[in-house]
Amino acid sequence: RHLEWAASSGEPWTASSGLTAFGREVVRAMESLGVIVDVSHVHASTFWDGARIARKPFIASHSCAAALCPVARNLTDDQIKAVAASGGMVAVNFFPGFLDPDYFAGDASALEKLFADLERIEVEYADDPARKIAEFHRSGKATRENRGPAKADLDLLVAHIRHIVDLVGDDHVGLGSDFDGMFEVPRDVPDCSAYPRILARLADMGLSEHSVRKIAWGNFLRVFRA
Repeated sequence: RHLEWAASSGEPWTASSGLTAFGREVVRAMESLGVIVDVSHVHASTFWDGARIARKPFIASHSCAAALCPVARNLTDDQIKAVAASGGMVAVNFFPGFLDPDYFAGDASALEKLFADLERIEVEYADDPARKIAEFHRSGKATRENRGPAKADLDLLVAHIRHIVDLVGDDHVGLGSDFDGMFEVPRDVPDCSAYPRILARLADMGLSEHSVRKIAWGNFLRVFRA
C-alpha cells in the first residue's frame, strides 16, 4: 500500500518517489529497535533509498526474481545483490503472477489494476473485516476467470530459488510463500504440504543438505539473530 513517506511497487515513478525525510527516519528507527526492514511491496526508488540507509541485514519477505518474471513486485538482479550485500535474504513468493511472466497474458497493466482494486477494498472496508475478505475473494475470482488457470508449478518456483542461489549464494534465499495473501497458488503447490517436495527438488538439483536447510529456515534464523 502506498504511504506518503514510502512509494509502493504499484506507484508510478515521480520526482518525490522513494523515501521522504520522515521515511528515512522510520528506517533508522526500525533498525535501532531491532525491527527487520522488509522491502517487498516497495517501489524501486524506495528500495534503493532504504538500501543506502540500512546498516543491518534487510529482507524481501515475499518477492521473486524479475529476471524470470519482470513485474514491479519482483527484484532485479542488482536489487537481489544489494539485499545479499546487507547480509539479508530474499524469500520467494509462491503467487503465480510473480513466478510466471505469462500469467497476465501480456497485459502489462493487469497487475496494477489488480493492486488498485485491492487497495480500494482495503480502504473502503477498513472497518468491516468480514466484508473486506469477501471482496478480496471476489476480486481474486474475477482475475482468475479473466485469465484462466495458472500454469506456474513447483518447477518454476524452484527455478526462482535457484536463480537467486546462482546469483548471490545459498545464504540469501528462503521460502516466502504468501499463502495468507494470495488468491491462487501454483497448480502443484496447494499449501505448505508441498514444502518437502520443494526441498527435495532443490536437493535433486545438486544443492547440499546444508544448503537446503539454510533455504528452509536457517537463513531466516540468521537474519533474525543479526
